[in-house]
Amino acid sequence: MKARFIIAIMSMGLLSGCAAYKALPLPEQADLASSLTPQIMSKISDVQNIPEHTVKLGYGLDMTETATLAVLRNPDLKVERSKRTVAAAEAFAAGLLPDPQLSANLDHPTTAGYMNGYGAGLTLDLRSFFTRSTAVAIAHDRQASLNMNILWQEWQTIQQARSLYAEKYFAMERLKLLQNTVNLYAIQSKHAQKALKAGDATLDQAGSALVALMDARGQRDTQQRALLDINHKLDALLDLSSDIDVPLQRLGNPAMPTDDDVYAALALLPRHRPDLIALQTAYASQEETLYKAVLEQFPDISIGFNAARDTSGVHSIGPAVSLGLPIFNGSRGQIAVAKATRAELRAQYQARLDQAHSDALTLWRQTQLINRQIKDVQKAIPRLVSLAKRATNAYRAGDFPAQTYVAVESGLLKKKMEYLDLRQALWTSRIALDTLLAWPPDYIAGRNQERKKSHAF
Repeated sequence: MKARFIIAIMSMGLLSGCAAYKALPLPEQADLASSLTPQIMSKISDVQNIPEHTVKLGYGLDMTETATLAVLRNPDLKVERSKRTVAAAEAFAAGLLPDPQLSANLDHPTTAGYMNGYGAGLTLDLRSFFTRSTAVAIAHDRQASLNMNILWQEWQTIQQARSLYAEKYFAMERLKLLQNTVNLYAIQSKHAQKALKAGDATLDQAGSALVALMDARGQRDTQQRALLDINHKLDALLDLSSDIDVPLQRLGNPAMPTDDDVYAALALLPRHRPDLIALQTAYASQEETLYKAVLEQFPDISIGFNAARDTSGVHSIGPAVSLGLPIFNGSRGQIAVAKATRAELRAQYQARLDQAHSDALTLWRQTQLINRQIKDVQKAIPRLVSLAKRATNAYRAGDFPAQTYVAVESGLLKKKMEYLDLRQALWTSRIALDTLLAWPPDYIAGRNQERKKSHAF
């Protein structure tokens, strides 16, 4: 009865720590938002390190709001964030001590005059007690590295959202410009056809106007397809239904940093860029892994307690110790792998840091070049506009050749398109530079305002 009672108590203790299984079925429907509701937009204020916004959809989204929505709703980021639960569970598991091992045996004699013998033992592995703190440190470093990697992916998502914002904005501007050109050429072609029928224009003049109209329509149609593709990418990034058109606010020119801003950011890069911090914590985790492998080269010790009764009725009780002899293995393989992995991570970190410096400086020089080119184009456009007006008046008066007039109009269109392309390239470069140097989206704008205030005094 005592034995049954002890077994029942032990069984209840073991079962009390067991987890229950609960099924989690997969979803059967898409979870895309069908509209930008106020409930969705209100979540922007819940994001840390983002200035407080009062979102008014009637005015369109600004670049910061679009990037914040991408961080909140992007499905890939949701998957990455779910890994935090796994990492936390691994950290929890690393801190658990091993369960003691209970063994039992029964000897039933086949010779008359003897009784049943039995034996019971309880053992505990001591190695885990010595390596527990190291195992916990490894798990926590891995958890911190994962968090930094997720943060870096959020930064890259912000860059992608801001780049798509600029891409869509300038695609719409190009489409407006091309549509205006189509409208202009359509009117001119119509007048040229009427003049041709009346004998007041040559076939050359009418043909040139028609060819210009067809070419402008082709460019407009191409831009419409490009804008449709951009909308699809932006909707996918924001986890929205594909029939939603994300409204945008007007986009000016990006704030430009100084050389001092760039070089100061490069000096602080290891402390600010999430991917570099993730590599640092991964390296720290590997250091702990190597230390743990060194600890595990010492003999594995288990202690226990045995109680037994042999078939003649003699009872015995006493301690038990088992010792692993590090003769053939001795954790030498694990130590070699840990050292090689540490060297690999160190080389990887150095390569990432070198690449970050090189990419940032190259991108900064490219940004400066694009900014200078924009200024040159800005100076040329007013002269071309003036020339186009004079050519239009002369063409309508019949004093200007049709082909030359079309060439002037086409030259003005190309220069305006070049201006939009350069502005988009400048935004793309500045957005990428913000990410490479770990600058928040409005950091340089704030720095420039501070500099203006200091110069004012």
